[in-house]
Amino acid sequence: MPLKDIEARRAYDRERGKLPHRRAYDRNRPNKAERLAYVREWRASERGKAWELEFRRKYRATPKGKEVEQAAARKWYATPHGHAVRRAEGHARRAAGELTAEDVMRLLDEAGGRCVYCGREAPLEIEHILPVARGGTNAMSNLAAACRSCNSSKGAKTVDEWRKREAA
Repeated sequence: MPLKDIEARRAYDRERGKLPHRRAYDRNRPNKAERLAYVREWRASERGKAWELEFRRKYRATPKGKEVEQAAARKWYATPHGHAVRRAEGHARRAAGELTAEDVMRLLDEAGGRCVYCGREAPLEIEHILPVARGGTNAMSNLAAACRSCNSSKGAKTVDEWRKREAA
């Protein structure tokens, strides 16, 4: 770190020189276990939790914090479960009814990896039996696990309309 003021440079060097010694002291201090226990206990307290939430909120407001948070979200949404949850969140914004990530995961698990329409084993998506565009809701009774092929070909049709069109 080039500093033009010689006194500032010397002060910087003094502080920097203390850092390795401070780290060595922290590693070898006799009451390290007690200190760690105290820190764990403090972080578990209400005050510690509030401090951590505030710290994270402030960190997320920084450019680096935003970047780290967005990278973690991209990584999670790239997983099959993350993709399903993102699709469910999009549907939840457009349709009435409560739909949670747990509901989505339960529905996908119950399907056992097979599409409810064609029975093929494929990556599954959440599908509305009565489409949202036709007044369908996010109620669990209106949701099914379908493969991408069946879901996209069905589109905004009802199951009966779609099956007639598929048969023709």
